[in-house]
Amino acid sequence: MKTATNIACVLLLLWLIFGGGSSSAPIDVDRLTVVVVEQSEQRGGLPRPQLAAIMSAAWTIAVDKNGGQWARLDPDGDLSKADQWLVDAAAVPRDSVPWLIVATPSGGTSMAMPADLPATMAAIEKHGGTP
Repeated sequence: MKTATNIACVLLLLWLIFGGGSSSAPIDVDRLTVVVVEQSEQRGGLPRPQLAAIMSAAWTIAVDKNGGQWARLDPDGDLSKADQWLVDAAAVPRDSVPWLIVATPSGGTSMAMPADLPATMAAIEKHGGTP
């Protein structure tokens, strides 16, 4: 029994040391980062509350206030001169657009764009983007 316990402890320690215990961020960043991946030509077909959330200054101000970086990104746009965090954001797997990516050095989320501004702000605030 003692041997099984020792093996379990060693395996747990190795898992923690080699990244098993770290939060996973959708992209590698050094600060709060928020990216809305969207195709601007599809804006007319979005529900008004969702489009208002995408275009709102409220979340961009919150990100700026917290020393972060943000972008509205068209995944089909020219990224040849873009910063690496934008290239990485464009490559994040997604089921649809618009898509919200919130990342910090310790974690984050990648999800379908919330339906409205309050839900968008909640997703950002969950990861340190206080208003």
